[in-house]
Formats: sequence, structure tokens, C-alpha cells
Amino acid sequence: MKKLISCIVIFFSFQAPACAPADITEVAIVAEEIQAEPEIEGEWVLMEVTAYTASMEECGKTDGITASGEKVQEYHTLAAGPSIPFGTKIYIPEFMKTFVVEDRGGAITDNHLDIYMERLEDAREFGRKDIYVFIIQGDG
Repeated sequence: MKKLISCIVIFFSFQAPACAPADITEVAIVAEEIQAEPEIEGEWVLMEVTAYTASMEECGKTDGITASGEKVQEYHTLAAGPSIPFGTKIYIPEFMKTFVVEDRGGAITDNHLDIYMERLEDAREFGRKDIYVFIIQGDG
């Protein structure tokens, strides 16, 4: 992540006109913040990603309580296979968000994630996609 941000800073520094001294100071501050940022441990994995709702037709219930006992939250709650423990954080680039594994599902295997969405239309529109996701290790 640090390397990506550094490359972006370098790229834009070549694209911009000559900087005033104040601009250089701002770049130096950003560079220091990047250096101070802790490294995130994890791995990129190709997963099949779908979406679900808490409707009776999909879940057989409507209380919105997940297998882990948590209440579903849109664009936060993920259902995953049993090899991924509850509480695991997974970054999905398509949404530029980190989700949390809080649910299971009868059709959810170890290479499949299901994102909770409030509206059935949104879940259907999302469909089924193969996406590289970043599974964050530890407390990430």
C-alpha cells in the first residue's frame, strides 16, 4: 500500500507544474504519514461474490440476525464459508470498503462471499462476480 501511494505521489509530482515551497512541505508531511502507517498483513484471493438480503424468501426469516448473533448492516456484513472465522475483515475493492464476516449460508462455500444489502433489487443488480478481495490477517 505504501509503495502504491508513493508511486502516485511521484507520478503527480511529475504531472504538476513547479511547486511552491509550501506545496513541497505538504508533500513531505504526506510522505511522513505514509512511512508511519503500519503494514497491513493479509492476502489477495479470487472469490465468487454475490449479494443477499434478509428477506423471508432468501433467509427463511426476517429478523436480520446473523449466524454470529450480530444484526445485519448494509455494506458491512458478509456471509462466508466455514473456513473464514467470524470477525474476519475483508476488503472488497469494488466498494472500496472493508466488510466483516458475520454470517454463513447454506450455499456459501469457502471460495464464496455474500454481501448483505437492504434491497433485493440492489442484490439482484449486483449479481455474481469473480473479484480479488484482500483478507486481512489478525487485528488489521
